[in-house]
Amino acid sequence: RAEHALTAAGESRENVKLETLFQNIPATIKEQKHSYRVFAIASGGCGKTTIFTKVAMWKWARKELWEEFDILIALELRYQDVREAKSLWDLLELGGMDEPPSKKERNALRSHFESHPERICIVFDGLDETLLIKCSRFIQRVISGEDLQGIRIIITSRPAPDILSLCAHHPQDGRIEVIGFRRSDIERYVLRLLGPVQG
Repeated sequence: RAEHALTAAGESRENVKLETLFQNIPATIKEQKHSYRVFAIASGGCGKTTIFTKVAMWKWARKELWEEFDILIALELRYQDVREAKSLWDLLELGGMDEPPSKKERNALRSHFESHPERICIVFDGLDETLLIKCSRFIQRVISGEDLQGIRIIITSRPAPDILSLCAHHPQDGRIEVIGFRRSDIERYVLRLLGPVQG
């Protein structure tokens, strides 16, 4: 259960469930249709990628998580083609779209994005694995909230100084810490995945 691996950043350090990650968005962000970002910060090996690019995507596809999103894309910033993306269409293609959309589909997607940007969520995994300056201007603007305004963004990273500084500049955004899976959760996951050990 991935939700046990998350705590809210700050003094309370209360458990956070994936299901509630977007439930307390400040009213000003909603009213002004600004992007809302959640920074998921943790040291290496704590499960950031597993939680946000595997577990969350799987649960969303099964309609068990974040039903408010029509589009959920998980992208790993360590890959050059992700860092060099120049448009929403590039992100959709990198996120698993099998073939380029037709003109009609593009128009429908553009109309949907313009009317309901809050129904699109992009996960940028591993911001610490690259320098933001090495990303395309488009990716920089999306992460900083200047492009694709109104969407929801999850950014995972190790606690590098420049990342923590980015968090501090945007106090209205969410910030959580991934503290790793409990041993009992790991054992239960392995048993479900592999089945009981014979012999």
